[in-house]
Amino acid sequence: MAHLRDAAECETFVEEVEPEELADHCDIREVVEIPTDPREGVSFEHIRKAIHTVPKIGACLIVTNYSNPLGCSLAEERKKELVTLLAKHRIPLIEDDIYGDLARPDDKRPVTAKAFDAKGLVLLCSSISKTLAPGMRVGWVSPGKFRDAILQLKTNQTFACPAITRMAIAEFLKNGSYDAHLRKIRAVYWELLCRFSGAVARYFPAGTRISRPQGSFVLWIETSADTTILAARALNEHRISIAPGCIFSAKGNNYRNCLRISCAHPWSAKIDRAIQTLGRLAKELNGD
Repeated sequence: MAHLRDAAECETFVEEVEPEELADHCDIREVVEIPTDPREGVSFEHIRKAIHTVPKIGACLIVTNYSNPLGCSLAEERKKELVTLLAKHRIPLIEDDIYGDLARPDDKRPVTAKAFDAKGLVLLCSSISKTLAPGMRVGWVSPGKFRDAILQLKTNQTFACPAITRMAIAEFLKNGSYDAHLRKIRAVYWELLCRFSGAVARYFPAGTRISRPQGSFVLWIETSADTTILAARALNEHRISIAPGCIFSAKGNNYRNCLRISCAHPWSAKIDRAIQTLGRLAKELNGD
């Protein structure tokens, strides 16, 4: 999107497209982080402030449904307000809806901000990588008025995806199997979130705070330990992989007391022991 303007806004928490990677591939001069509330989502106050203080904003990149790592969503009215606000200033919204299908078992699938787009300024992006098969790497975009630019970028960068993979997924979607799969996987992920959350509460230091995601399959954990050191020790000493909080900041120096855990793995005694080990390491780093 570099041909549009020179800066891009993004949520503080973005993983699918890292802020530095976004800037490198799109020739963006500056990435402006916008704080995110764990319940209400991205801060509109800070978006408005950025609009009036940052010159030449080229796009706003937001995960509107079940953002990673907090698992929060923008309410429907706030999505409408966001689209209206950005359209007023002719700022495109890149809406990452990769987790949108992963609602809680009894909840309805949330609408997208794209549903309120009357000017073609919302580029809705999604994929089956979080719901069906990550190895297939098949995604899509509804680009609005930027269709020609997106087609040119696609041609220049990857030209084409494997046809057989796309055809298989299209058939899976067409015959209703995907809907049945979603009903099952939503229930599975919700049960796993509860199990992982309970284990963290048992094994981590007193005062540890755990997110309550509205959907998806990740937990955001706040503790008093340096999670960059915790992640390194967990991987090097115990072959346990976690995501330290610092990787969810464009500058890499925030959230060093936080970590993200993926709960997409089937529960087992091995998983329980791994979380127990993480808790013990966190206590050691705290001097407990």
